[in-house]
Amino acid sequence: QPEREFLIRQAVDAAVAADRDSPGGVIDITLLPPDLDPSLDIYDRRFLLRLAWSLIEELASVQGRRVVVLVQSATQFGGL
Repeated sequence: QPEREFLIRQAVDAAVAADRDSPGGVIDITLLPPDLDPSLDIYDRRFLLRLAWSLIEELASVQGRRVVVLVQSATQFGGL
């Protein structure tokens, strides 16, 4: 678990740094769910959800940014 927490913190810190570098701009973050990458397992799906929630919480609650979440199915990517 410490490795996953470290990765989440690194991603959140990178998003905050990108936000700081482009005030008022748009930041586009893409998370690829395991449905589109068969090499990932169910635990990685939960990890991606925790990562997404951490990013949303930091940018919306702490940084005061407007956050829009787009959920797209695997079939729209021509996935599995």
